[in-house]
Amino acid sequence: MSLAENIEKNKENQAKLREIQQKRDRNITFGHEFKDPCKNERILSQKCVENNRDNLGNCKDYFDNFKKCKQFWNAVQEYRCRHMKKTRHDLPKEDELKKWKSKIPEWIQTQRITPPDDI
Repeated sequence: MSLAENIEKNKENQAKLREIQQKRDRNITFGHEFKDPCKNERILSQKCVENNRDNLGNCKDYFDNFKKCKQFWNAVQEYRCRHMKKTRHDLPKEDELKKWKSKIPEWIQTQRITPPDDI
């Protein structure tokens, strides 16, 4: 294979990879922001760490809140995959996400996921 052919083949492969990455990014983003339903909890815990470098015990509540948030959304992803015939562990779309958020207080009490009525 000549150098020119090899360069052309590499360009084709790079174009395919770029397309795959764009498809992947569309599935894990809302517009230009990556899907992170626990973004606020993450930011608050990071700020607490920055402000309390000497004593991270002061940040325990922030860490616990972030941990509960991640556990809830992981449970939602698992529920959607098992019971709603979703093929991947994706987060719900933006409009559905708001409906799931209304279930957080119930989940905190029972640790069981029940889907919103209108999904």
